Amino acid sequence: MVEPYRQTGPEDSILVVVDVQTGMLQAQPEKVVEKHVNNMLILITTARELGVPILVTEQYPGGIGATLPAVKDLVGGARFLEKIIFSCTGAPGFLEALKDTGRSNVVLIGTETHICVALTALDLLAEGFSVHLPADGVISRFKEDWAGGISFMKGAGTVITRTETLVFQWLQRADTRAFKTISPLIKNRKV
Repeated sequence: MVEPYRQTGPEDSILVVVDVQTGMLQAQPEKVVEKHVNNMLILITTARELGVPILVTEQYPGGIGATLPAVKDLVGGARFLEKIIFSCTGAPGFLEALKDTGRSNVVLIGTETHICVALTALDLLAEGFSVHLPADGVISRFKEDWAGGISFMKGAGTVITRTETLVFQWLQRADTRAFKTISPLIKNRKV
Protein backbone atom coordinates (compact mmCIF):
# COMPACT_ATOMS: atom_id res chain seq x y z
CA MET A 1 0.00 0.00 0.00
CA VAL A 2 1.34 3.43 -0.93
CA GLU A 3 1.58 5.88 1.94
CA PRO A 4 -0.32 9.15 1.46
CA TYR A 5 1.76 12.16 0.51
CA ARG A 6 2.85 14.29 3.46
CA GLN A 7 3.21 17.94 2.53
CA THR A 8 6.27 19.53 4.02
CA GLY A 9 6.08 22.73 6.02
CA PRO A 10 8.93 24.72 7.53
CA GLU A 11 8.01 23.64 11.06
CA ASP A 12 8.52 19.94 10.24
CA SER A 13 11.41 20.13 7.74
CA ILE A 14 15.18 19.93 7.81
CA LEU A 15 17.35 20.81 4.81
CA VAL A 16 20.32 18.54 4.12
CA VAL A 17 23.00 19.92 1.78
CA VAL A 18 24.88 16.91 0.41
CA ASP A 19 28.51 17.33 -0.69
CA VAL A 20 28.31 20.66 -2.54
CA GLN A 21 32.09 20.79 -2.75
CA THR A 22 34.46 22.55 -5.11
CA GLY A 23 36.00 19.32 -6.42
CA MET A 24 32.60 17.78 -7.09
CA LEU A 25 31.35 20.80 -9.01
CA GLN A 26 34.49 21.22 -11.14
CA ALA A 27 33.59 17.97 -12.91
CA GLN A 28 30.13 19.29 -13.88
CA PRO A 29 29.11 21.37 -16.93
CA GLU A 30 29.41 25.05 -15.93
CA LYS A 31 25.92 26.09 -17.12
CA VAL A 32 24.31 23.21 -15.25
CA VAL A 33 26.27 24.02 -12.08
CA GLU A 34 25.22 27.68 -12.22
CA LYS A 35 21.52 26.81 -12.48
CA HIS A 36 21.53 24.13 -9.81
CA VAL A 37 23.68 26.07 -7.35
CA ASN A 38 21.36 29.06 -7.79
CA ASN A 39 18.41 26.82 -6.83
CA MET A 40 20.33 25.46 -3.84
CA LEU A 41 21.07 29.00 -2.67
CA ILE A 42 17.37 29.91 -2.96
CA LEU A 43 16.42 26.87 -0.87
CA ILE A 44 19.11 27.61 1.73
CA THR A 45 18.02 31.26 1.95
CA THR A 46 14.40 30.22 2.37
CA ALA A 47 15.31 27.67 5.03
CA ARG A 48 17.28 30.26 6.99
CA GLU A 49 14.50 32.84 6.69
CA LEU A 50 11.91 30.36 7.99
CA GLY A 51 14.02 28.75 10.70
CA VAL A 52 14.40 25.39 8.96
CA PRO A 53 17.49 23.64 10.37
CA ILE A 54 20.30 22.97 7.90
CA LEU A 55 22.78 20.11 7.98
CA VAL A 56 25.75 20.03 5.56
CA THR A 57 27.86 17.02 4.61
CA GLU A 58 31.27 16.92 2.97
CA GLN A 59 32.54 13.78 1.24
CA TYR A 60 36.26 13.33 1.93
CA PRO A 61 37.02 17.08 2.00
CA GLY A 62 40.78 16.47 2.10
CA GLY A 63 40.59 15.06 -1.42
CA ILE A 64 37.47 16.63 -2.92
CA GLY A 65 37.70 20.07 -1.37
CA ALA A 66 35.59 22.18 0.95
CA THR A 67 31.96 23.20 0.57
CA LEU A 68 31.45 25.78 -2.17
CA PRO A 69 32.17 29.21 -0.61
CA ALA A 70 28.78 30.67 -1.64
CA VAL A 71 27.02 27.80 0.14
CA LYS A 72 29.32 27.87 3.17
CA ASP A 73 28.75 31.62 3.62
CA LEU A 74 24.98 31.25 3.37
CA VAL A 75 24.42 28.30 5.71
CA GLY A 76 25.70 30.30 8.66
CA GLY A 77 25.92 28.20 11.80
CA ALA A 78 24.73 24.98 10.18
CA ARG A 79 26.32 21.78 11.40
CA PHE A 80 28.94 20.31 9.04
CA LEU A 81 29.68 16.59 9.01
CA GLU A 82 32.57 14.95 7.18
CA LYS A 83 32.03 11.53 5.67
CA ILE A 84 33.80 8.89 3.66
CA ILE A 85 30.76 6.68 3.19
CA PHE A 86 28.44 7.56 0.31
CA SER A 87 25.14 7.68 2.21
CA CYS A 88 25.04 10.59 4.64
CA THR A 89 23.41 8.29 7.18
CA GLY A 90 26.80 6.62 7.65
CA ALA A 91 28.46 9.85 8.78
CA PRO A 92 29.05 9.83 12.53
CA GLY A 93 26.33 11.91 14.19
CA PHE A 94 24.18 12.38 11.07
CA LEU A 95 21.12 10.38 12.09
CA GLU A 96 21.35 11.66 15.65
CA ALA A 97 21.44 15.26 14.38
CA LEU A 98 18.32 14.64 12.26
CA LYS A 99 16.44 12.91 15.04
CA ASP A 100 17.39 15.61 17.55
CA THR A 101 15.45 18.16 15.50
CA GLY A 102 12.23 16.16 15.94
CA ARG A 103 11.39 16.83 12.29
CA SER A 104 10.19 14.11 9.94
CA ASN A 105 10.51 15.76 6.50
CA VAL A 106 14.03 15.77 5.07
CA VAL A 107 14.70 17.93 2.01
CA LEU A 108 17.81 16.80 0.13
CA ILE A 109 19.87 18.98 -2.20
CA GLY A 110 23.40 18.55 -3.54
CA THR A 111 25.66 16.16 -5.43
CA GLU A 112 25.71 13.61 -6.94
CA THR A 113 22.07 12.76 -7.55
CA HIS A 114 22.56 9.09 -8.39
CA ILE A 115 25.12 8.31 -5.67
CA CYS A 116 25.31 10.18 -2.35
CA VAL A 117 21.90 11.83 -2.64
CA ALA A 118 20.12 8.66 -3.78
CA LEU A 119 21.74 6.39 -1.20
CA THR A 120 20.95 8.91 1.53
CA ALA A 121 17.31 9.09 0.39
CA LEU A 122 16.95 5.31 0.50
CA ASP A 123 18.43 5.07 3.98
CA LEU A 124 16.28 7.94 5.28
CA LEU A 125 13.14 6.31 3.90
CA ALA A 126 14.13 3.09 5.68
CA GLU A 127 14.51 5.12 8.89
CA GLY A 128 10.92 6.38 8.53
CA PHE A 129 11.61 9.91 7.30
CA SER A 130 9.62 11.51 4.50
CA VAL A 131 12.16 12.57 1.86
CA HIS A 132 11.59 15.51 -0.48
CA LEU A 133 13.88 16.13 -3.43
CA PRO A 134 13.79 19.30 -5.53
CA ALA A 135 15.01 17.78 -8.81
CA ASP A 136 16.49 21.11 -9.88
CA GLY A 137 18.49 21.30 -6.64
CA VAL A 138 20.56 18.16 -7.24
CA ILE A 139 23.21 17.51 -9.84
CA SER A 140 25.22 14.71 -11.46
CA ARG A 141 28.05 14.86 -13.98
CA PHE A 142 25.90 13.28 -16.67
CA LYS A 143 22.24 13.99 -17.42
CA GLU A 144 21.51 10.26 -17.71
CA ASP A 145 22.84 9.67 -14.19
CA TRP A 146 20.80 12.60 -12.85
CA ALA A 147 17.62 11.27 -14.52
CA GLY A 148 18.31 7.71 -13.38
CA GLY A 149 18.88 8.87 -9.81
CA ILE A 150 15.62 10.85 -9.80
CA SER A 151 13.69 7.87 -11.19
CA PHE A 152 15.30 5.50 -8.68
CA MET A 153 14.44 7.71 -5.71
CA LYS A 154 10.88 8.33 -6.92
CA GLY A 155 10.30 4.60 -7.25
CA ALA A 156 11.54 4.11 -3.69
CA GLY A 157 9.08 6.67 -2.28
CA THR A 158 10.92 9.99 -2.39
CA VAL A 159 8.70 12.99 -3.16
CA ILE A 160 10.12 14.60 -6.29
CA THR A 161 9.45 18.32 -6.44
CA ARG A 162 11.01 21.56 -7.73
CA THR A 163 12.70 24.48 -6.01
CA GLU A 164 9.80 26.90 -6.54
CA THR A 165 7.20 24.37 -5.45
CA LEU A 166 9.05 23.64 -2.23
CA VAL A 167 9.74 27.31 -1.49
CA PHE A 168 6.05 28.17 -1.86
CA GLN A 169 5.06 25.14 0.26
CA TRP A 170 7.31 26.48 2.98
CA LEU A 171 6.18 30.12 2.59
CA GLN A 172 2.46 29.20 2.56
CA ARG A 173 1.33 32.85 2.19
CA ALA A 174 2.14 35.97 0.17
CA ASP A 175 1.54 38.50 2.95
CA THR A 176 4.62 37.81 5.07
CA ARG A 177 8.05 39.34 5.52
CA ALA A 178 9.58 36.01 4.44
CA PHE A 179 7.67 36.12 1.15
CA LYS A 180 8.91 39.66 0.49
CA THR A 181 12.49 38.56 1.19
CA ILE A 182 12.37 35.42 -0.97
CA SER A 183 10.21 36.72 -3.83
CA PRO A 184 13.04 38.64 -5.61
CA LEU A 185 15.18 35.48 -5.58
CA ILE A 186 12.40 33.54 -7.30
CA LYS A 187 11.87 36.29 -9.88
CA ASN A 188 15.59 36.30 -10.76
CA ARG A 189 15.94 32.52 -10.75
CA LYS A 190 18.03 30.93 -13.49
CA VAL A 191 16.24 28.22 -15.48
